[in-house]
Formats: sequence, C-alpha cells, structure tokens
Amino acid sequence: MTFRRTLCWLLVEKYPHRLPDVFRAVIDTREGQHHYAGEYAAAVARAPVAPADARRVLTSATLHDNSDVRTAGITHLRALDPKLAKGRLLFSLAEVPGERNGHLLAYAELMTASADPDEWRALARAVPRAGVGGRIALLNRVWTARAPAARRHQLALLAEHLNDDEYDGDRGWWGFEVRNLAALRLADLLGVEARPDVGWGARQWSDLRARVRAALEGRTL
Repeated sequence: MTFRRTLCWLLVEKYPHRLPDVFRAVIDTREGQHHYAGEYAAAVARAPVAPADARRVLTSATLHDNSDVRTAGITHLRALDPKLAKGRLLFSLAEVPGERNGHLLAYAELMTASADPDEWRALARAVPRAGVGGRIALLNRVWTARAPAARRHQLALLAEHLNDDEYDGDRGWWGFEVRNLAALRLADLLGVEARPDVGWGARQWSDLRARVRAALEGRTL
C-alpha cells in the first residue's frame, strides 16, 4: 500500500472522526507506512476530532518501535500535552541504543527549535553512545538548529566534543576527527573564519580549535 495524500485529506474532510483509528491501523499493519507517519499525525492533530481521541493515538505513537512514528507522535503531542510529549522524548533519548543512529538523529531533529535544558542534557548524554560516524552525524544535525532560543544549548553541546579525537575515515579526504567537525561547526555559528581544504593538517585544525575556544570564552553556555 502506498501513501495517497488525496485520500488522506479526503478522510480529513469527510470522516475526521475516523482519523485516529486509521492512523493506528495503517502504521501498525501496513508495511512501509512509517515513512508517512508525520503526515498521518499532522492530520490527526489538525482534524476536528475530540482532543482525548487525538491525544490517545498520538500518545500510542510515541511508544512505537519505529523512530519515524515516535517522533511524529511526540511532535504533534506537544500542542495537546507538552509535559507528556517531553517525557516521551526524554525516555526515547535515554533508552535508544547508540548504534541506532537513525533513531538518535530523528530525536535530535525534534530539538532543533527547542530551548528546554532537560531535552538538551538528554541529547548530550545520548551522543557519546553513538559510534564516531554517528557522533559526527548528530553534531551536524545539532548544527542545523537556527532557533535563537536554542543557541546556547547548541554551542554547549558542540563545545563538549572539542576534545573528542576519534577519527572517521570513511569520508575520503574530508575525513574528520570529531573535535575538528565540532570546531568547524562552532566556527560557522560564532563567525570565526574557517576555510579548510585538502591540505589542512594537525596544525591548522589545532589553530582553528584554539580560535573557536577563544570565541567561546565569556559566553554563557
């Protein structure tokens, strides 16, 4: 079964009371439908259904085994029950194994507009559980956050990895020690000039890390 947006939104218009049951049935029984969990969850959240019904099915989604379904549930539960949504996110960050990098990335995506220190602390505790490639992917995802309220948490998390010298050599010449990726992303956020190229060696990266640390001094992280 493929996802058909027209049929989904026709259901929203004609039979909105059925949306919670359809969301649950499709996500739980139809192979591949988790890719569209966000659209189903958005439809449930926006439809004129009883808040209790929407809350019930979105809460169920936050406990699903699939991270796409979980994040869809958490995202749209925030408006109905922010305390429960936060609790589900913290639980997900605490229990997901580090090797499930895709799950961690999905949860990190939820926080690109968050200013909640509890959520950022939970993510910070989860990042070291990922392998070196996973940590680089997570720090790149953190770097994409552009919400002003999230900035100090974003800087603090990147700064925590300025001493992580594990190397990811699976990226050709653009292979990174984690600390160098952290420095490069911090440089972008802090306005520190950085133009790495294939000729950069340990001295250039060390210099960049030192300039980034200097730019961080005096900031409240």
